[in-house]
Amino acid sequence: LTHFESFLGTLGVAIPPVASIMIVDYFLLNRQRAALQASRQEGRLPRRVERVNYICLASWAVGFLVGQFLPWGIGSVNSLVSAAIVYYVVSRIVFGANPAGRLMTEVNSALEA
Repeated sequence: LTHFESFLGTLGVAIPPVASIMIVDYFLLNRQRAALQASRQEGRLPRRVERVNYICLASWAVGFLVGQFLPWGIGSVNSLVSAAIVYYVVSRIVFGANPAGRLMTEVNSALEA
């Protein structure tokens, strides 16, 4: 039972940073909002997608580590807040004031059929 509890604790710290990164990306950075709205009107997925967002992966890792090893507070909340802050700050530093459309590639037309 101890192993299962530690597994659930790890999940409770690993999953919240994903949600906070998605919220920051969509609502604060507005990176994909225009493409999603345009593709919604056309009734299909966006033509341009991001292959790998390394800032996102690094922010998730920082959030997970903070939530797992910070000795005070609630681990899930610590991971949620720290990942959101790191993602927002690093994205603004790397992409500047307008991060929309960066690191995007065209979707292969064979995949759309």
